[in-house]
Amino acid sequence: MRISSRLVYQIVSFSPAAMRVCKFRKHGQKYRIVSWNTVPCEQGGESAALRKALEDNGGQISGCMVLTGSMESGTFFTCQGAPLNVRAQKNALEFELPLHMLQVPQDCVIQFTRFPAEAEGETDRLNVYAFDSVAINHMASFLTMAKVKADEFIYPLLGIKHDDPPVCLPEIESGFCWQHGEWVPYRGSAEECNKQWTKVLENDFEFPVGKDFSISDYLACLLVMRLIMSKGFPANESSVRIMPPKLRPSRCRSQVIIMIFLLLVLGLGWSYRTGIRAYHQYQQYSDLVTERNAIRDKTKKIKADLKKAEKIKKELEKNSSISAGDPSLLTKLYDLSLALPEDTLVTTFRFNDGNCDLNIQSQNRNIDLSQRLHFSYWKIGRLNQRITDTIVTSTVALVKTEAQ
Repeated sequence: MRISSRLVYQIVSFSPAAMRVCKFRKHGQKYRIVSWNTVPCEQGGESAALRKALEDNGGQISGCMVLTGSMESGTFFTCQGAPLNVRAQKNALEFELPLHMLQVPQDCVIQFTRFPAEAEGETDRLNVYAFDSVAINHMASFLTMAKVKADEFIYPLLGIKHDDPPVCLPEIESGFCWQHGEWVPYRGSAEECNKQWTKVLENDFEFPVGKDFSISDYLACLLVMRLIMSKGFPANESSVRIMPPKLRPSRCRSQVIIMIFLLLVLGLGWSYRTGIRAYHQYQQYSDLVTERNAIRDKTKKIKADLKKAEKIKKELEKNSSISAGDPSLLTKLYDLSLALPEDTLVTTFRFNDGNCDLNIQSQNRNIDLSQRLHFSYWKIGRLNQRITDTIVTSTVALVKTEAQ
């Protein structure tokens, strides 16, 4: 979980002499100091002092708790640096350590903040705090004994700017003050050295009115809070975070686990509802497909039956339109057969509505069909003859007479 953009902060400044706690709450664009207290530490009693300081300050908050102070064998310095990522910058700072530390530890923890160059051609300025990783064990011991976990440890001078007033923190460096990028010996009182910070910090904090609050006593907490609320801190947060995960509170992990569990439950519920809805829709679709196929089969059968019925109807209409025929047809055929000569051959004969069409072939060239085919009920409507070398082909159309 990120340190920046919280509403409530609890800054704890620890030292062998005392535990100082300051609680900040966001109010508009500033942070208001809502409570503070100092508990002296007895010999080896940092854990008891921390526990009592937190209890007197309202207990450990659910917001963000940050420790500040100095580590054994820790060194703070400033240097110039190129714009690099966090890992590359830490590797580059390892070459700077021999210039500022008498003995560089094998496992060195480096905490730094970057201040971009203000003018073109200048390089970035880095505030660096380095210490032996073994020193974390002391902090871990009194946190564990006090049953307290902190979100992060931040050295108080990491947010100091080059044009800031002198800083005197006796609990960190006794007899020295930080001024314009170096440690300067100082024998006066810390309150006298830090008096210029009142005007500087008034732009960022709302101090208690009518209460005994010493800016000099809680300057370490104020400097850390000023760094956290600065605009450039989100870019420096990854280079500041050095607290081991086991010393950080697990509330974020618990919240993530609960969130994942809730999302899983919501996902299962959504999947169940979606599955049930999809199953019902599939059943409806299957029923509609089955009903459609049944309607198609029924329609196909009806069309086949209708086609068959239409065919039967046409046959019935055709049969019903057939006339009974001419009852005297046999007599007429008999008369026609007697009228034709014996040497003729009827090749085509068609009888329709009382009319008669026939084709006659004969070898007799002198045959006179107009005289022979003379009936009371027929008359010659058309007579055509075609004579070849051996056969005479006659086409005769006999039509009903009006008297008939």
